Amino acid sequence: IPALQRRAARWYVTQQEYARALELLRACDDHAGMQDVLQHCAEHWIRQGQLDVLVEWVSQLPEEGVLQQSDIAFPFIAGLLFSRRFNQATYFLAEMTRLQQQGDLRGRYADPDALQFLHGVLELFQRDTDFMNNPLYRAGATLSRHHDLRLFYRAMRAYHCLLNADYANATVEAQRAKDFLR
Repeated sequence: IPALQRRAARWYVTQQEYARALELLRACDDHAGMQDVLQHCAEHWIRQGQLDVLVEWVSQLPEEGVLQQSDIAFPFIAGLLFSRRFNQATYFLAEMTRLQQQGDLRGRYADPDALQFLHGVLELFQRDTDFMNNPLYRAGATLSRHHDLRLFYRAMRAYHCLLNADYANATVEAQRAKDFLR
């Protein structure tokens, strides 16, 4: 039966029915298969605003497997941040940073830019008044080689300006983010 469940899970992935694929893989206790599916769908779920679904599924995997694969860990930590689960996000971010420094982090987000971005988001949400003093606030959009991260730095600056009732600059930064999408 596990082989049949894995085959059905692959079909559900082609149909973008990721939760069903993950349910089948969980039923046959295939953590490696679940990691593969989550690498494929994590960013899709974030873009769709399904943060709780992402966090729920990633939480069912062994922690070490999640942390060593940045393609899962990065969206997971972003999901925790945007769900305002700062304590969990802080823990996983510290562990991911430790693995990156040891050279044990793999995947597309294994570089320091991605970790610096997550630290900046955490700082923005936890200590928004200190965010302007962070070098990310001024140079973040040029630091990262990831297109999505550069875009988000602009939106972070717009959000920060809005929080501080600086509507003129919030509008300018939001327009820059919109222009960056083009």
